[in-house]
Amino acid sequence: MKIYLTALIAIAVLAAGSVKADSAIAISASDQFVFSFTYNHSDLSSARQDAMARCLKQGGSDCSVVMTCSDAGFGSLYIRKAGIGSPVEAYAVVCGHGDAFSAAAEARRRCEFEVAQNLGAISSGLYEDWSFPMIRNAIARSCPALGNCSCNERSQWYDSDPD
Repeated sequence: MKIYLTALIAIAVLAAGSVKADSAIAISASDQFVFSFTYNHSDLSSARQDAMARCLKQGGSDCSVVMTCSDAGFGSLYIRKAGIGSPVEAYAVVCGHGDAFSAAAEARRRCEFEVAQNLGAISSGLYEDWSFPMIRNAIARSCPALGNCSCNERSQWYDSDPD
């Protein structure tokens, strides 16, 4: 089994043994925004524990597991911060997608839907009712002048179960 992981710009390729590929992501949404993800665990409980431990070790003060996944496929994490040193305003994590592009697109759409809700640009309707262009238009109308109200990708990974 191979696990491909890209975090920001760096790409690492890791070879692992044949074990179940349960994964978890923990974040600390404090001023620093610390996140950690773990993969290649035999069960979700150990994946959660490892993600929490890594988050705390990296300096997270309010770490919590925000996603667990047993599905093979691509995942992505997007966040939106108001600025350096400010807390996270929105984030989205997805996993189990068939390709990196669809994982990234879905995570960004979910994150920006949350941004639009936080700005008051979307006050009614379910997530499924809003297309990505509709969400972006709502944000553009409500984003502070000259502000950047987009979510940014923080990590992307591929996790495959054993054959």
